[in-house]
Amino acid sequence: MLEKILVIYLILLLTCSQTFALSQKSEKKAWERGGFSKVKIYHLNADRFATENEVQQFTHKFALTVVLIRESGWTINLALENFQKAYEIFAQCGVKLNKIKLVIGHAPLKHRVADFGILGIDRFIALNTPPTLHPIVYLMEDTNMYFIETLNIHNPHMSYAYFEKVKSFPELVNTTWVSSFINMNSEKRLRAGYNSLAHELGHILLNDGHVLEKIPNLMSEYVDLGNNKLTKKQCEKIKNSPLVFPL
Repeated sequence: MLEKILVIYLILLLTCSQTFALSQKSEKKAWERGGFSKVKIYHLNADRFATENEVQQFTHKFALTVVLIRESGWTINLALENFQKAYEIFAQCGVKLNKIKLVIGHAPLKHRVADFGILGIDRFIALNTPPTLHPIVYLMEDTNMYFIETLNIHNPHMSYAYFEKVKSFPELVNTTWVSSFINMNSEKRLRAGYNSLAHELGHILLNDGHVLEKIPNLMSEYVDLGNNKLTKKQCEKIKNSPLVFPL
């Protein structure tokens, strides 16, 4: 009897493994149909970011898709370093960055620089992204801003997000575009504890813009006041986001 049970268990295990492999292969093909190339997909359990001394009691969770563009200046280690910081920042609210789908590949037409403006490169990439978990973080080489009235290009090495309140193109809602320049030492020294990836996710989870009051905060409008802190009010608003779920 025990042998029969063991055989059944092994058959089920093998079937599940084959199903998962087929699912992974199918998902990879979906990205390739959108024009992405050299695609690799990893599923990360964010428990890896927990520290040994972590005492935070989590009440809520969220997950996200991260698209790391090849030849953008981003490496897996740099991405993991930023995920770690984002995990720690949202943990102060009792909100756990629970799972990450990490997609690595060349973007359609091998775009590496996104734009917030008239060229629509970010929209083009988003339109060719297959259905996936939101929010979506695109790790780009850099980002540009284009001003229609002057047709000037402004390149501040910034990152930006499209949140629901912006009422942008549907395919861009709940996406954020993060420049590799956030990993420069000069940027890290500028605002101790601050993390650009977490800041952009904050826009999406809060469905709101910058904090205009001159108080130190993750979402501050002012460069010198940006840090890793969220207020109790912000934490409650994040917990009520449709992208965040009770544990």
